[in-house]
Amino acid sequence: MFYTLGPEEVLETCAALAQPYLVGTGPHSTNNLSLGLAWRRMLIDRQSDENIEEPLIGWRWVSNSSEINYLDLMFDEDSRSCTRLDFSQPAASWTGIDDQRIINDGWGLLFSQEPELGAIASILITTIYSMTPPRYSGSGSLHARLGTVYINPNDSWRPIHIVECLVRELTRQMIWNDEARYGHYPKQVRSFASSQLIRSSVDREMLSLPQALAEVVVGAEQLCYREKFLSGGFPGMSDTELAEHSIVVSERIRDLENIENLTTNRFWKLLTTAEERLAVTTRQ
Repeated sequence: MFYTLGPEEVLETCAALAQPYLVGTGPHSTNNLSLGLAWRRMLIDRQSDENIEEPLIGWRWVSNSSEINYLDLMFDEDSRSCTRLDFSQPAASWTGIDDQRIINDGWGLLFSQEPELGAIASILITTIYSMTPPRYSGSGSLHARLGTVYINPNDSWRPIHIVECLVRELTRQMIWNDEARYGHYPKQVRSFASSQLIRSSVDREMLSLPQALAEVVVGAEQLCYREKFLSGGFPGMSDTELAEHSIVVSERIRDLENIENLTTNRFWKLLTTAEERLAVTTRQ
């Protein structure tokens, strides 16, 4: 979304959704600081999460064991919210590394490489934690808990792995926000559309239609980031593998029976924009 549609459109969507919580109507009423504050007011109101009041901008690290257990349970209820970035590194490779330190380092790297995306991250991501103990290395977001992200590093990870997680999870949050603003599925068939399952090409997992769209858009965003900052390749799933996986999922979306009646024009804008970016990668 940041790369395929542009940061201006992402921020416009945030401002539209948080508009009732913005203070003032002048030209400075929607700068990043005021928008970040409004976004947190909105989440506090809609999710009844008082913890996100502090810090006002940026993310807080969860170290309280009872809150971690509560968040783990929320993610367990939606096991498909996770993203395993490195299938060769199971939880057994985790030996107690300093999660907060490497996540801080990755956050700083994102800001130094892509300041505009870092500024958006400071608005959208309110809470980061690591599962204890982690079951696998990777990351995840939850639609019912906007702003909350888990990241489970392992011993082989470097800050660049954290950036990859942040790009993925930020894109997920942007897609959910985009759907809240524009609607990706006609209201009368939203539940039915969400129940349509599409097979992933990586681990043969079954994805709902919204999850499949996210796989395609997230893949395109990751490739855009990698092309700009990782000319030497990413230490995990290769660019070719990532592009091929995303293309297979997009093809299976298009093959879904009655897909035109289950989706809106905005859905197709996101899908086709991502497909165009993926096509560029496969031609290189």
